[in-house]
Amino acid sequence: MAQPIDFTVNLVAATLDLTVCDAENVVAALLDSRLAEERGPDRYVIAAGVDVDAFPTPEDLQRCNAWRVREAALADRVLNPHSLRLSAVYQDLHVQVPAVDEVRAWFRPRRRELLDLLHSLVATIPGTGAGVRRTGTTALAVALTEALWGLCRAAGAIEDADAALGLGLQAVPQADARTAAVLRARLASVLADRGRVEAAVDELDAAVGFARDAGDLRVTGLVLATRGRVLALAGKAAAAVEDLRAGLTIAQGRGDTRVVGKLELALGSALRDLSATDVAAVHLTVATGLLAAFGDDVGQARAEVALASVLTTQGRPAQALRLLEIALRVLRRHGNPAYLADACHQRCLALLADGCRPEEVRAAGAEAVQCYRTVGRHDLADALQLHMATAIDSG
Repeated sequence: MAQPIDFTVNLVAATLDLTVCDAENVVAALLDSRLAEERGPDRYVIAAGVDVDAFPTPEDLQRCNAWRVREAALADRVLNPHSLRLSAVYQDLHVQVPAVDEVRAWFRPRRRELLDLLHSLVATIPGTGAGVRRTGTTALAVALTEALWGLCRAAGAIEDADAALGLGLQAVPQADARTAAVLRARLASVLADRGRVEAAVDELDAAVGFARDAGDLRVTGLVLATRGRVLALAGKAAAAVEDLRAGLTIAQGRGDTRVVGKLELALGSALRDLSATDVAAVHLTVATGLLAAFGDDVGQARAEVALASVLTTQGRPAQALRLLEIALRVLRRHGNPAYLADACHQRCLALLADGCRPEEVRAAGAEAVQCYRTVGRHDLADALQLHMATAIDSG
């Protein structure tokens, strides 16, 4: 007996590259023609007795899905040109870079459709759902997970990034410790972005084990670097420094300029939290230079923001403001909302330290608050608003 073909409106939209509105019209036409039947809220099945040979074959759908995944990977590469990606689809991409704003506009209406496609892919992998096996589906699911991780974070859609990684981890074969380590490290980053720092540390402890099983130094360095950053967020700066120095040693041994730069940035930030501002400034200056030499504009801007925070702490807010002005130009154009929120927050603190007018402080703080709320960090937004009000009133 033929396997019933189940589908949803979003799956039709993703498969046929339609808007949700157009996909709803297609489904309505299938129902009106009695070619499909409704099985529940947004759940449909091809009607019994219908000649399914008239419909696309699983192979046709797989080719279409592969095209959709490749399209998402191309968009991810535009927004995240330097980030590590494991999936084979990324190895032969030839990115003719469109404007970043065009890619963001392309992704906005497709985000839910691509998540629904990922859910459908994972459901057809043995052990993850009730579906039947399709050749290459696991690789497609992992590739789409990687693309959605980058695209959702760039859009500030942290909950969707979390959902995508949760689905992707279901698709990873048990023997693939390398991919499991990387996806768990990315999930930890998302959990930390959402304020769930202790859960993020637990994920990273597991990721370290997978990375060691994989025997891949680059992945081990990435996981240690991520755990170091998350430990710093958890207020465990000394433990963070230990992980970050271990990751830095690995990256230096591999000659990976960008990773070294990012680790210098994270290490400088952790040392700042330990009040070792002079040493922190050295690491952050090195990070700025390395990331600039590599051509990572966003990474360089983030290093400049961290260095500005040290300058403010050292009583040099005017220098910090000059550095932040440069960094903000880049982050408003390219960075994700979480990075922009941090930069605006630091500008607010520098303006307060420099004795600037209350309206300037309020304007800078308002932008940071809006960005924090965009990424769901209402706790940070509320804390900053309270800090601004108290500081302005006492000033």
